[in-house]
Amino acid sequence: MRFGPIDQLTLQARDRTRPYIRLVPDAAASEITFAGPAPAAPPRSLTIDGLWIGIVPSGLAEQNLPDEASECTPVETRIIIDGIFDRVTIRRATLDPGGDRARLETKLGDPIVGVPIPYVAVEVRGQVEELVIDRAIVGPVREASAAGDPCSIGRLTILDSIVQSLTDEPAISTRVAAVTLARSTVFGDVNVDRLEATDSLIQGVVRVVDNQHGCFRFSAAAAADDARLPRQYQSQLLAGGVPNHWFVARRFDNAGYAQLSETCPDSIRRGGENGAAMGAFNRVIDAIRRDDVRIKLDEYAPISVIADLVVET
Repeated sequence: MRFGPIDQLTLQARDRTRPYIRLVPDAAASEITFAGPAPAAPPRSLTIDGLWIGIVPSGLAEQNLPDEASECTPVETRIIIDGIFDRVTIRRATLDPGGDRARLETKLGDPIVGVPIPYVAVEVRGQVEELVIDRAIVGPVREASAAGDPCSIGRLTILDSIVQSLTDEPAISTRVAAVTLARSTVFGDVNVDRLEATDSLIQGVVRVVDNQHGCFRFSAAAAADDARLPRQYQSQLLAGGVPNHWFVARRFDNAGYAQLSETCPDSIRRGGENGAAMGAFNRVIDAIRRDDVRIKLDEYAPISVIADLVVET
């Protein structure tokens, strides 16, 4: 399925709505392409704002699973950015990071069948001067370029977002782009040319080619022999990586998706530059709000009352 050539296109949800767009590509295809125009006068732009997009290949099949605890093998679909764009913006949107559909209760001895929800990767095959992912949830983000191939992203900016890879593939992978990562949570490795990271939590290894530029500040990632970071400031490299139990949930369909749990240490929960959590919930300033509530409880609660906070997602 191909849309284009596009000079300027905005796909935007109506105010106070969150529409789910379920795209089914032609035949057995698994990708949707947004194609830019032939060289033309700028601005050449594509904006996806406020939508929840899922892609379902027509031949998507059920999977037999060995037990109830097993998950479906991830299925990849792609949104392809082709041609030439000055700016591509994914804002307040969800490109389904994938998972499993809810399963019906089975009788003893019946086969356990799961239906995968394909994850949507963002793949740039053209030339994009700036790709901005702002307050969004997306699957893997990558440049589909190789040595000698001019197609690339000039600047990749990810703000207040969650990027998730369900496979061993890096969550963010670029060969040319200068990457800015701020107040974001990344489930997976980050392999990029140049990186400016702040207030971010990466459950994976960071590998930066040009580590003479950029900075890794108030952020955390896994320690590894092949990790390669730019200059670090008030940051942490964690032996063994970021454990799963530091999150309330890593499944997209869970209400606590990507939120930090009570078992997450204060070095992460209060490790941001503003004293709040690293990651996508930095601006919620949860730790600071809890402190405020405790202060008020201590100040106004009756002497005979011992108050405590019960956290529910």
